[in-house]
Amino acid sequence: AQGQADSFLAGPGGVYFNMADPAGKRRLYVTDGSVAGTRVVDSVLTPDHQVEPPIVNAGGRILAWVRDGFYDPEQVWSLSAANPTLQPSVPLMLQSSGDRSNAAVWNGALYLPSPGPRNDAINHYNRDVELWRTDGTPAGTFQVRNINQTTMDSVPRLLAPAGDRTAFIASSAEFG
Repeated sequence: AQGQADSFLAGPGGVYFNMADPAGKRRLYVTDGSVAGTRVVDSVLTPDHQVEPPIVNAGGRILAWVRDGFYDPEQVWSLSAANPTLQPSVPLMLQSSGDRSNAAVWNGALYLPSPGPRNDAINHYNRDVELWRTDGTPAGTFQVRNINQTTMDSVPRLLAPAGDRTAFIASSAEFG
């Protein structure tokens, strides 16, 4: 491995981190703390895919932002102890890479602004960006609420876990 590592995170099978490989592509690595025990995580990534920071642990699953190099919006990919291969098990998209900083882990799940699951038949740029929740499984992935129930996005941002709630800023029809 080479380059500057970031997003260190304990998870199933070791400590995970994000770093550029020798070709300069950002990959997800796992280590047991030794040079011999450090490797790129098995994945279904093609040479064009890149794993973007940060990576998060949501309820024992490692969730990573993956950009495929062809289809610009990033998607949430996951791995777990039961399935240690990084894959697009939850195809939630981000409208833009800046949305990564607006996501938050809370109560074992990742909450994020998203236009929803990738669907090549729908122009995702015309879909509402609302608050979504995922634990890295299809059953645990859903829209929390359509906050702005007009044709406009609510664009939730600055998510901050606060006790038994998560606070955030969003636009609504009533308050703008």
